[in-house]
Amino acid sequence: MYCPKCGENIEKDSNYCNYCGVDLETLSKKKKYKINIISVITYTILIISIVLIIYRS
Repeated sequence: MYCPKCGENIEKDSNYCNYCGVDLETLSKKKKYKINIISVITYTILIISIVLIIYRS
């Protein structure tokens, strides 16, 4: 596994990078949060599109 900040090779189960000190747990949580926000936005746009298609018919 590689550190997302500095690119150094680190152990797979590390909680932080031994080279730059970045907290890998925090980065992981931020990434999951960002994916959830994108999913919510995508589904909202999909539902609005379906409603508009049905309404125009």
